[in-house]
Amino acid sequence: KGEHATYAIRYSGYGDVRIVEQWYKMNKASNYQQWKSAMEMQALPMFNAGYADKDGNIYYVYNAKLPKRKEGFNWQKVLPGDNSSLIWNEYLDFSDLPQVMNPEAGFIQNCNSSPFHTTLGKENPLDEKYHENLGIERHLTNRAIRSLELFGGDDSISDEEFIKYKYDTQYSKESNMVKYINRLKKISSEIDSDYIDEALELMADWDLSVSLDSHEATLPILTFGLFLEIEPEEITDDQIISSFTEATSYLFEHYGRIDVMWGRINRLVRGETSLGLSGAPDVPHAIYGLPTDKGYLRGYAGDAYLMIIDWDQDGNVNSRSIHQFGSYQNHDSPHFSDQSQMFVQKELKQIWFDLKSIQQNLEKKYRPIKDFVDEKIKDISK
Repeated sequence: KGEHATYAIRYSGYGDVRIVEQWYKMNKASNYQQWKSAMEMQALPMFNAGYADKDGNIYYVYNAKLPKRKEGFNWQKVLPGDNSSLIWNEYLDFSDLPQVMNPEAGFIQNCNSSPFHTTLGKENPLDEKYHENLGIERHLTNRAIRSLELFGGDDSISDEEFIKYKYDTQYSKESNMVKYINRLKKISSEIDSDYIDEALELMADWDLSVSLDSHEATLPILTFGLFLEIEPEEITDDQIISSFTEATSYLFEHYGRIDVMWGRINRLVRGETSLGLSGAPDVPHAIYGLPTDKGYLRGYAGDAYLMIIDWDQDGNVNSRSIHQFGSYQNHDSPHFSDQSQMFVQKELKQIWFDLKSIQQNLEKKYRPIKDFVDEKIKDISK
C-alpha cells in the first residue's frame, strides 16, 4: 500500500520540476502561439488560465492535469487503497481540455465555476464530452452568473463599464443567496428566535445589492456567507438555523439590532487603518471577512491585487492596478497602507512602462549592490 501511495504522488504532477520553466515561457511569450506552446507543457497541474493580446485575441483554458480514472467507482468518495487498478498514469491531452478561443460574444469569464459557461452560446465547451470522473465543476458561482448577465447583456462595453462590472456588488436572482433565503423562509416556523419575523421582513425588502449603506444586506450575508459556494442541497436545515442564530446574536450583542449598516460590519483593516467597504462573498467585487470580537468582519480574502490591461488601436498597452494594502510589510513604510483608501473607493493607479514615464514618477533611485557595498565600507571606516 505504501508503494501505491508513492506511485500516486509521483504521477500527481506536483513533482514536475518543469513548472518553473513553464512559468518562465508563459511570461516571456510575445504572441498567442508562444504562450499556448508553454501551456501545452502541462507542467503546471492546475489553475485556469486566460490570455489576451494587442491583436484582439482572447482565450480561456480549463488548465489541469485531469487523470483518466477507471469507471465504475465514485471518485468523490474514499476508494480502496489496495486496488492497483485504481492507480492512474494517463492524463487528458491539453487539446482535449475545455477551452474557448475568440468567441462571438466577445468575452470570456472565469469565476471558479463551470468551464461550460465561459461565454455565451454554442462556443462553450460541451458538458456531455466530459465524464464526471474527471472532476470538472458543473456549478455556477454568483460571480460567474453576474459576469454572464453583465458582459453578456451589453453589446458594446466601454472602459468605464468594464470597470463598473468588475466592481459589481449584486447577487443574481439565480444565485445561491436567493435559494438560501427561500430555504430560511420555508423553515422559519421551526426557528425559535425573537428576530425571525424582523429578519424575514429585512430579507424581503433587500434588493440583493451590497452597498456600504445597505441595512438589509448584513444579516443574510452573516447567515449564509460561508455557504454561498456550496450547493444548498448539501446544507442541512439545522446548519442554516444555527448560522442564523449565531448571526442575529452577534449583531444584537454588538449593536442591539439586526439591521446594521453593512459598511460598519465589512471592514478593511491594516494596522491602525480601518475602513468600511462594499463587496461581499461571491459577488464580482468579492470580499470575505471573519468576525472579530469587536463587532466587525475583518477582510481576509477576495479581491486583492487587481490589474486592468488594455491596448489602443495602435497596439500600445496601458495598465492600471490597485492593491488592498500597499507593497510593504514594514509598518514604518509610507506604503504600508497607502493604497487602502483607493481600494475602498474603487480607484486604480497608473502603471508606468516606458523609461521616461518611470523617471518622471520615480520615488527613489538606487543600485542595490553598490549601495550595499558603499554602506559596508562606511561601517568599516568607522
